[in-house]
Amino acid sequence: LALVKPGASARVRLDGSNEDLTATVLEVLPTLDSTLRTGTVRCQVANPTGSLRPGQFAQVSMRLVLASKALLIPDEAVLDSGVRQLAYVALGKGRFEARTLQLGQSAERGMVEVVQGVKNGELVVTSGQFLIDAESRLHEGANKLSDANLLGGGALPAPALPLDAAQQANVDAVFAKYLAVQTKLAQDQEPLALWTELATAASALTTTLPESLRALGAALHASLATTPSGVKPARTAFEEVSKAAIPLFAAARPSPAFGSEVYVMFCSMVPASWLQQGKTLRNPYYGSEMLECGELKQTLPTAPEAKR
Repeated sequence: LALVKPGASARVRLDGSNEDLTATVLEVLPTLDSTLRTGTVRCQVANPTGSLRPGQFAQVSMRLVLASKALLIPDEAVLDSGVRQLAYVALGKGRFEARTLQLGQSAERGMVEVVQGVKNGELVVTSGQFLIDAESRLHEGANKLSDANLLGGGALPAPALPLDAAQQANVDAVFAKYLAVQTKLAQDQEPLALWTELATAASALTTTLPESLRALGAALHASLATTPSGVKPARTAFEEVSKAAIPLFAAARPSPAFGSEVYVMFCSMVPASWLQQGKTLRNPYYGSEMLECGELKQTLPTAPEAKR
């Protein structure tokens, strides 16, 4: 509707007839119907034979120009997860790369405008991309699935650093809030209040953790600086939170109150990782749409039992 401008030409086909009339857009009203989410466009129709009568239905179509220059790809090349749109670009020698797209307007002949994600001249997969996507879940490149990448640039420390009782209590409080946010997102619920509680709990880690771990605590706190409103923004923000949380809890491990081990899961569709209790996948990035999308990538033992 935003592309329709006064003065644009239109074609009017009368209901039940093959006759076409010409029309000119006179006005685009600035309001929308709050129930139907539709707008009103007033047109002046050339009706020399009187074929168009008051109360008669007709279909109005018009040719619109997206932009003087626009990059178009077939809409069948787009994989829409409901959260984001992806396309696979052929790199040559049997290699493909998933790209996150920012789409513009739909065009004629099944084409869609790409604002960001694909460059002019790149080869976009239009057939078999579902097979490629399924295969990518099983065989990700080593640079994406290495322990170092999953943990934000470092392998799991062994053993985990010892914590005193107060430090362990702080770590457990943060981990409990993290799990609560992860659970809410997996249930398609907004974690607004829990997000604030997690940020408050994480702020304590910047001063209470052992000196060697405070940078990890600060990174987690920084990832929570903005409070997202809504499930979709929260899922996007949770990617960065998890990137900071995984290396932190690998070094400052939660207590056995959370079980003998916790799990690092990975979803190649995002792609992103997260921590959870139990091995049954509960994907926070897709929720009920693809709750069990992902795979177990790492097992983290919890902290040893405190000596009495």
